[in-house]
Amino acid sequence: MIKNQYLAELEGINQKIANDPEDPDLLIQKGTLQYQHLDFEGALITFDHVLMKDPLSRYGLLSRGAVLNELSRYEEAMLLFHQILGQDPSFYQAWTNTGYSLEKLERYEEALDAYEHALEINKHDSKAWAGKGSVLLNMEKFKGSLGASKRAIKEDPASPSGWEVTIKIMNMNGNFKKARKTVEKALKFCEASPELLWEYACSLYHLGENSQAIRIFNQLIIIDPAIKYYRMLGLVYMHSGQYVEASRVYDEIIKREPDDFVAWGE
Repeated sequence: MIKNQYLAELEGINQKIANDPEDPDLLIQKGTLQYQHLDFEGALITFDHVLMKDPLSRYGLLSRGAVLNELSRYEEAMLLFHQILGQDPSFYQAWTNTGYSLEKLERYEEALDAYEHALEINKHDSKAWAGKGSVLLNMEKFKGSLGASKRAIKEDPASPSGWEVTIKIMNMNGNFKKARKTVEKALKFCEASPELLWEYACSLYHLGENSQAIRIFNQLIIIDPAIKYYRMLGLVYMHSGQYVEASRVYDEIIKREPDDFVAWGE
């Protein structure tokens, strides 16, 4: 149903573009819709069209860079963000997105500096607060990470980013009941992002609520068939005595990654 709704919305925007092909806002609207529905290759093509019409479009550059980040093309993304900042150093979203690129490249000090630049310009930027919390977590500065993440939630409780880091810290500290309750609270405000669902399922597993954890890991695999979801799903099946299902999951992992020694061992 969601896919059908997306295709219907996309067709509606395409019709508007056909009637007014010179309106760049319609192209940005289309690319944003594609991005939100994880059609990153489609979004990349759309934002390329935006930049063909206006090579200096800040939102075109920012949006194309955000898509490149999702495609793990972080160096390319930063070139676009730097191009924006060359035009306007106060464009805080470009600093925030640069921070994300640097964080993914594990250049944590530089990422932290980029997030700080964004917050100097706009202290209410929830994405920058969440990014700062994530970087500090990677740097094992847990107190600062938790503080930044809570500030992200305060600035925008509808964004999952701050919740994700906060709940991850709870799980890392073994506070699984608190993590579960916090996820359930978060879901009253924001959409269920994959990372939020991951932390939820992990907390449920550690609390012995295996049937719920299995349901969520299977849900995650439908969203994104990442190996880490299969590994946890196989583990939960094993610990709940569902060996046939566990074997099926590990067979799938081996098919995808033949050298996965964990799957072979299980």
